[in-house]
Amino acid sequence: MAKMRRDRGDGSFRKRPSGGWEGRYSYTDQDTGRRITKSVYAPTQIEAKRKLKDLIQNMEDMANDPIIEQSSRTVGEWLDTWMQEYKRKSIRPSTYASYYHNIEKHIRPALGNIEIHSLRSEQIQKLLNKMGKAHGKQPALAPWSILKTKNILSGAMEQAVRNRILIINPVKATVPPKLEQKEIRVLSGDEQNKFMDACKGHRLEALFLFALATGMRRGEILALTWDSVDFVNQSISVKKSMSRVKDPDTGVTELMFSEPKSKSGRRKVPMLDNMVPVLREHLVRQEDEKRLAGSAWNPRNLVFCSTVGTPIEPRRVRTTLDKIVKRAGLSDLTFHALRHTFATRMLENEVPAKVVQDVIGHANVTLTLNTYSHVLESTAHQQMSKINTLFGRDSTESQPKPQKNLGKPDKTEPLKPKKPRKPER
Repeated sequence: MAKMRRDRGDGSFRKRPSGGWEGRYSYTDQDTGRRITKSVYAPTQIEAKRKLKDLIQNMEDMANDPIIEQSSRTVGEWLDTWMQEYKRKSIRPSTYASYYHNIEKHIRPALGNIEIHSLRSEQIQKLLNKMGKAHGKQPALAPWSILKTKNILSGAMEQAVRNRILIINPVKATVPPKLEQKEIRVLSGDEQNKFMDACKGHRLEALFLFALATGMRRGEILALTWDSVDFVNQSISVKKSMSRVKDPDTGVTELMFSEPKSKSGRRKVPMLDNMVPVLREHLVRQEDEKRLAGSAWNPRNLVFCSTVGTPIEPRRVRTTLDKIVKRAGLSDLTFHALRHTFATRMLENEVPAKVVQDVIGHANVTLTLNTYSHVLESTAHQQMSKINTLFGRDSTESQPKPQKNLGKPDKTEPLKPKKPRKPER
């Protein structure tokens, strides 16, 4: 790390337009002679002073750290180390593949050759801003995609701070794009009936009806095994998820079964009464297919599988759904829309948001409320009608009437007419 010469003073502070405070500290790099400014941000001036004081102390403590002085690795080299040593065994294979794709497509081309100690917030911000703009035939990326890139890079730089490779995480000072709530597709009651009619007779009819009646994700349904189905208590245990994942090292894709993303994903889902006979009928048909397949039957014990018991390709589910949707005369319907429809039906029928959260496997109830805010708004008037009479005239009839002031006449009463004077003689 280059040597620093601390200037006089303990930094400067300014109030930001947003209402928060920024603390700045400048020093001179004795190797290059360049002026370098570091900033911290906090909601109050007192907190900004504390954070800046800690930053200055940390910089002085680490100025002579041999690990930092000897480290001249690039951002790209550190990302390789971070992915291989810190992420490969700690996240799901599908998440790892997603991280790898994002790094190779966006982060490495723009920042990979920069030495990690020279990486500045402005360079990162420039990348995020560029991703949000269209370039020729390449459209602008969605805010969610840009935020994902920011979070991946921030995670890598935060590990570098913990490893005493960096003093501060430069990603923290960047401003991500404003996220807007996506408009979700939900089947109306009439569309739902059309969809169910179009599914009739298809070999995967039970799969699509099951999705509509449980709100489970496609990967969760394709990984479901019969030992997770409790017909007695009418419940489904969600334990696994399946997806096709590309191995970044070999470039080969394979179907992988993994644990749910979070603790909330591992859950029990109640089975509706009218779903029980559908699933039992599906089991009988599957037993027939099992007898026909004989020794070729796959022993995975999957609820929804091919005619020989092997897993169903996720893309086959998508193409089959597209055909059913076309047959039903509907449009813009994805598999995830079935999940949204299930959650919406629950909220429309006054199921508490906390229960909806637990059933569909959201990490917290805030996510549920934000995702289905349109449902809550549309049903607000119906819910408020229950208290329509609470503040009406009838609600005050039982209250005691105030007594009149007996000491003085009521000024609102009409005055009695005066007697005419007798004429003077």
